[in-house]
Amino acid sequence: MSNKNIYPVLELGSNAAHEIIRMEARTATPVPATTKTRSPHKEFKRVDQDGDGQVELHELQNRLPHLPKHEVESAFIEHDRNQDGVLDRWEYANLVR
Repeated sequence: MSNKNIYPVLELGSNAAHEIIRMEARTATPVPATTKTRSPHKEFKRVDQDGDGQVELHELQNRLPHLPKHEVESAFIEHDRNQDGVLDRWEYANLVR
């Protein structure tokens, strides 16, 4: 299945885009329903490319290169609850739930 056909929903607005970001953050490729997905904390380690215990915007954008940068940035800002410019483990877990 081509990823090109599943992203027109982004035009529906921010909530639809955030749901796609949540799905994509869990796994880089579509998985069958019977496949177990990673826990948010294990996935956090994959996204945290420099291993500093925080996810910066560029790291999230690198993980989701096929999504529009403004949509990823919007979801990032919304889930950065303490507005420190990075997502900690708990903020990231809330993003991908």
